[in-house]
Amino acid sequence: MAFNDLLRQLGGIGRFQKAQVTLIILPMLLMASHNTLQNFTAAVPPHHCRPPASANLSRDGELEAWLPRDGQGRPESCLRFTSPQRGLPVPFFVSFVYSWFFIESARWYASSGRLDLTLKALQRVAQINRKREEGAKLNMEGLRSSLQKELTMGPGSASALELLRHPALRRLFLCLSVLWFATSFAYYGLVMDLQGFGVSIYLIQVIFGAVDLPAKFVGFVAINHLGRRPAQIAALLLAGICILANGVIPQDQSTVRTSLAVLGKGCLAASFSCIFLYTGELYPTMIRQTGLGMGSTMARVGSIASPLVSMTAELFPSMPLFIYGTVPVVASTVAALLPETLGHPLPDTVQDLEDRRRGKPQRQQQEQQKQMVPLQASAQEKNGL
Repeated sequence: MAFNDLLRQLGGIGRFQKAQVTLIILPMLLMASHNTLQNFTAAVPPHHCRPPASANLSRDGELEAWLPRDGQGRPESCLRFTSPQRGLPVPFFVSFVYSWFFIESARWYASSGRLDLTLKALQRVAQINRKREEGAKLNMEGLRSSLQKELTMGPGSASALELLRHPALRRLFLCLSVLWFATSFAYYGLVMDLQGFGVSIYLIQVIFGAVDLPAKFVGFVAINHLGRRPAQIAALLLAGICILANGVIPQDQSTVRTSLAVLGKGCLAASFSCIFLYTGELYPTMIRQTGLGMGSTMARVGSIASPLVSMTAELFPSMPLFIYGTVPVVASTVAALLPETLGHPLPDTVQDLEDRRRGKPQRQQQEQQKQMVPLQASAQEKNGL
């Protein structure tokens, strides 16, 4: 019995899985608004200097004699709250509290060799899924036989140094680091500069948020029909072209610039969806979570570096856009160096990774073929052939 069969015996996708996913999704729904909050809290509002106290506004033509005009001919204004405006407590603390009650992954316990904790976790799952009798039937001997594959695979995670120690892993790590960095770098370069498009930051935020839905749907179709690698290349390349085109379009053409920015942001959102799936399918099981975590770390590096690039606008106004657009274009060429994973089984070990790179069948397929041969032979012998 494999681990998946064991989970189905305990209720499959039951109340436990649904509750766990729901509680994890709740803070994730708020994360996007939290990430872009700086567009509103750190935005520079329209303002003007206070006229001198001795100014006679009725004699001097009120504010017209003292205030310059902006590009649209409107007088600048200086506004502030007369008293502190406090909202509800931007609610993640609630998620932090109930996260301590999550049940750890039983598969992770099993791959780490902790069968005692695996048994407790599975029994707890069975209880929540109203499969208490099935959970009571579990014991250490049954788990050891059912999870033989997980136990023979060794540790459930590997050190991050393994990503640089093995040539095959090092190649994946370097290429994927570029993709993670470029996607996050260009993504936050767009979403953290809403004031640069010449329209309402509230309107552009709504548009930027809404474009994610069709973009992720198109990306989902692309990665499942065209493949992971072509979808990743196309998303990064098209995003970079849109951003670069924005760098040469005049500032007063706000509609065209906004449309290109929305298209570029949608492509980067699709790139994020693809890179999460692509990374998990490229790394072997022994280091999959470590590799995914390192990729996410490189994305955080990209988001940190992105606001610093915006300061180059002091040298040349379009310089940030040229940088934001060049990086994903370069990253799209790096994505071409990665293998395709659509329709291929997930690798379990580094040897499986090497076999896939050389075009050899993976160890899992070889073992299945070895098991099928005796069965066919014994069936022929039984029939007297």
